[in-house]
Amino acid sequence: MKRASVLLLLIDFEGHPALGDYALNETRFSKLKEFIFPASSDQPRIWNEPLVVVSSHTYLPGDSKKIRTLEDMVKQEIKEDRSHMKWMTIDPQAKHTIQDILNMVRNLPGSPKIRMNSPETPILIGGTNTAGCIVDARAYSAINCAKEGYYTQILLPMCADYQVKGVTTADKQMQAFSILYKRIKDNDAIKYIDIGMEPKI
Repeated sequence: MKRASVLLLLIDFEGHPALGDYALNETRFSKLKEFIFPASSDQPRIWNEPLVVVSSHTYLPGDSKKIRTLEDMVKQEIKEDRSHMKWMTIDPQAKHTIQDILNMVRNLPGSPKIRMNSPETPILIGGTNTAGCIVDARAYSAINCAKEGYYTQILLPMCADYQVKGVTTADKQMQAFSILYKRIKDNDAIKYIDIGMEPKI
């Protein structure tokens, strides 16, 4: 029987690197590589779990974004049957809900099945901005997933915020986390949204 896949949502993952320092720009990419190139991870469970990545990005002609390079690398490995995952890019301007995304995933080659959603097996989320698109600015942000009854886990090492105040990366991350937590609490979504450093896999 085909094993169900982990769903990882990358929301505007590239972000706005001109507004960040090295740590703010690179930390989430380092963590992402643990998922898409499992041999780089020191977490054996990541190596063994089938994965579906859904990335919301707009690619313009001539773009040389890192996320596009990683997508191309993954798709080449898929083509050569050397990958444990599927990758789907969606238009960030489209108003997809989480249910829309799940329906699109089912139509990918091989018809991957996403694992049953629960507090122990949530949808994983990373990207930018922590206090914006990650938490509530998109129809598939964590709070809006919660409103539809879906459990999510926001992975802090895979998040960054380029819009909050702060001078250092630590300043910005603390500010963003404070806003993130308040919005989750104000929306009574704590039951559905976990925040962590390592994925629930």
